[in-house]
Amino acid sequence: SITTSARQKGVERMTALLESTVEETGCLWYTSPMNPRKCRVCDGGLRPVWWARFDDIEVERCAECGLINLHRHSTPPDYWTLDRNAFVQDPPAYYETHSYGIPDLLKRLGVEGRVLDIGCAFGAVVRACQQAGLDAWGVDINPEAIELGSEHCPQLLCGPLEEQEFSPGSFSAVVMWHTLEHLPDPVAFLAQ
Repeated sequence: SITTSARQKGVERMTALLESTVEETGCLWYTSPMNPRKCRVCDGGLRPVWWARFDDIEVERCAECGLINLHRHSTPPDYWTLDRNAFVQDPPAYYETHSYGIPDLLKRLGVEGRVLDIGCAFGAVVRACQQAGLDAWGVDINPEAIELGSEHCPQLLCGPLEEQEFSPGSFSAVVMWHTLEHLPDPVAFLAQ
């Protein structure tokens, strides 16, 4: 069996090799804007997850908090354009495939009353929650997404969360689906 120190040395050698490869090839690692080799949540060290490899994405796990970090070496696809085109082409189909079972999860958790979806985009989760009988609201900073979504889903608001006039404790649950990974400082945002 491999000792912990031998395993650690092997991981360190491979990490150094990856870092030198990145420096030589110009590939970018982008977990944290402040320190690309540290976890965005707790600033802990990242360790490669060798069994999870993709063509241009490396997977690392924070040694402190366990958060999985993805590092893309190529330019990511333009998700906004892909999402927008799918929505504009067929809003009902988009709503059907983009609610991710969130209303069912909230019901199983016993959530009743008002729900807020932060980063709601076109309002798929908001609309599904409304159809499930919840008083759902959505907020997003993308004015085009809110404008297009508002044609099919009421109670979508545009602008940063801190600019909305919600009273503290006015929601039974808050949802952030595909949101945290876009925030420069998720810990500060969650503390808010």
